[in-house]
Amino acid sequence: ANLMELKKTMKYVIRALLALVAIIATSILYIFYSIYSSYYQGVRSAESYKHAKSIAILLSEHYSTHSKYPRNIGDLNLKKPELNHIGKIIFDNQTGIIKMQIAGESLNEGVLMFFPKIKNNNELSYICHPLNIPIDYLPEECVAKKTDSNSSSQPTVYDVE
Repeated sequence: ANLMELKKTMKYVIRALLALVAIIATSILYIFYSIYSSYYQGVRSAESYKHAKSIAILLSEHYSTHSKYPRNIGDLNLKKPELNHIGKIIFDNQTGIIKMQIAGESLNEGVLMFFPKIKNNNELSYICHPLNIPIDYLPEECVAKKTDSNSSSQPTVYDVE
């Protein structure tokens, strides 16, 4: 009788240990997945910003030469990005606005917007404005900075040369 009870108890203990191991393994996988996803989203944001900045430089050169925006981005002889971190690129040839969607994000999430500002000498600067991107994933140049505690965050302005 004691041997049967011991076998039942051992079965229960083994099942409980297997369940515990499964829970721990699942938790570890979830942690690694979260870390990987965060890292990958940061890479995609940085690559999208880098590519958008190169577009802004080419747009600035085109605008300073022709005093207007090109009909489309294809007119800029733009190099295709090597990495697939960039989703859709939308360029408005009337306003000069660049909308860069980060790969894997929905239409209204994970978007970097770049608004042009025309200077007196036909040079452009762009204001970087992120849409629904956590601040941790933004390139430093695109993070709004507060000048004091009473002011609101303003988009970063960078000059393209």
